[in-house]
Amino acid sequence: MRRPVRPGRARVVAALAATAVMALGLAACGTRLPDRDFLGAGAVNGSSGNPVAGASGSQSATGSGGTNSQTPGAVPGGGATAGGGNGSAGGGAGGTAGGSGKTGGGGAGGAGGGGGAGNGASDIGVTANSITIGNVTAINGALGPYAFGVTLPGLSAWVQGTNARGGINGRKIILDTCDDSADGQQNLSCATKLVQQNHVFAFLGNNTDACSSSAHFEFSNGVPDLGFPLCNGYYKYPNMFSYLGSGYPRNGTLPANQNQQANVYKWFKDNRHVSKGAFFFYIIPISQQQGYAEEQGASSVGISTAYEGGGSHAGENPADPTFDTDVINMRAAHVDVVFDAIDTAGNGNLCRAMDRQGFTVTAKASTVEVYGSQVGDWSSPCRDSVYSADDSAAYTDTSNPVVAQFRKDFGTYQPNAVMHQWALDAYSIGVMFGDAVKSMGANVTRAGLEKWMNQWPQLQAGGGGYTFDGLTAGTSWQPENYSKPAPVCTAIAQWNESAKGFVSVAGPNTCVTLPFLSSPFSDDGS
Repeated sequence: MRRPVRPGRARVVAALAATAVMALGLAACGTRLPDRDFLGAGAVNGSSGNPVAGASGSQSATGSGGTNSQTPGAVPGGGATAGGGNGSAGGGAGGTAGGSGKTGGGGAGGAGGGGGAGNGASDIGVTANSITIGNVTAINGALGPYAFGVTLPGLSAWVQGTNARGGINGRKIILDTCDDSADGQQNLSCATKLVQQNHVFAFLGNNTDACSSSAHFEFSNGVPDLGFPLCNGYYKYPNMFSYLGSGYPRNGTLPANQNQQANVYKWFKDNRHVSKGAFFFYIIPISQQQGYAEEQGASSVGISTAYEGGGSHAGENPADPTFDTDVINMRAAHVDVVFDAIDTAGNGNLCRAMDRQGFTVTAKASTVEVYGSQVGDWSSPCRDSVYSADDSAAYTDTSNPVVAQFRKDFGTYQPNAVMHQWALDAYSIGVMFGDAVKSMGANVTRAGLEKWMNQWPQLQAGGGGYTFDGLTAGTSWQPENYSKPAPVCTAIAQWNESAKGFVSVAGPNTCVTLPFLSSPFSDDGS
């Protein structure tokens, strides 16, 4: 399963967006960009657009070395699907896909692949020469385009690069997008339009804290969703797959407790030798929930809570933060590490307060939301102590083939977009989808996609999981036994001024075995 804190750390960005909406005092995280900077080559029509020029066309490309098994099945909860039967199609450059437990072939991006001669309209959103996927991302929300919108260029780059290389088994990818502005009503409206009017095959890379509004709708309509887990639907419904993996039953009922492991905190304890932590979170309940989970995880490995932002267990008031006072108190408490569950703008302001008063820490461990080039605009020396954790290789690690292909496609098709780890993560969702589609050959179905996703065994069960073609240590969506310790892997990067980006200090195969720590789930309406 991916992600160091499960699912708490994955949920932190939802806390940040909710904080901004509810507090009404937070500034947007950056200058608003026009839609074309997010969507690349295509024009946007209203709230829904197709960033891929000529995506509906048909093109066949020759691949080699791949073996693809077609998976039959009916669509759960919804429309008709073409019958099963055994078929095959030539894979892209790479290995095999199917039930063997090996990562699907096709190389970075899941591109290429011939053998489209037997293609047909095998399911909703699938024709002989195209597959239509949907995406709902909050771009024009309270936090501005940099909070969630940094992911969409990554997904768009995968679509455009894949299509330029011939599509998948002779089918081009059509990406249909909708901006819900982080609003629940708009979120449901976007999902309804994409499913009922535009007939998307699946959702890819959805990134919005309003996703709880459409979670049950997606489930009721049997639409697979491979996205960013910013609502509890990804831990509840069988059709929703967090790109970080999940060990919950996902049987339609939300478990009582969320579970996390303390590997991130253990890494800082063992490798940066920190012991006294300051924890910053907002007075908004969901942000408090994440902050308390961080304190629990850090305490389990011997990092004490020496100070809490705002000076109390309630947390920082986002409408009136007291960062300068916080710095004075952190110095008095001999804090040597800072963990946070606050937004990018708040992190930047905290850094400036630390630099104004000449206070430094060994490590300032922030959320994946800050894991991008915008940290270069923060003050120094604080920014040099900023770390972030993800499960993937860092976006600067071009020795990794998937990262190298991402950087090439991103530079070609999204040259004006912000370089960010989340963009790489969205690209990796495309890689995963491409591998799944290749495995089904000519008969691409929703049921086949879900079957492919559910095949990967947990590390706890001795399996290797799905590695996103070598980007991570292994990801699974099979149930996990939270009563027993389990292997967990993470990757940690630090801001490097000379590189003008985050550079890996611990690769994705940094793994330890740890027990799970449990805390109650919050009901978000999913």
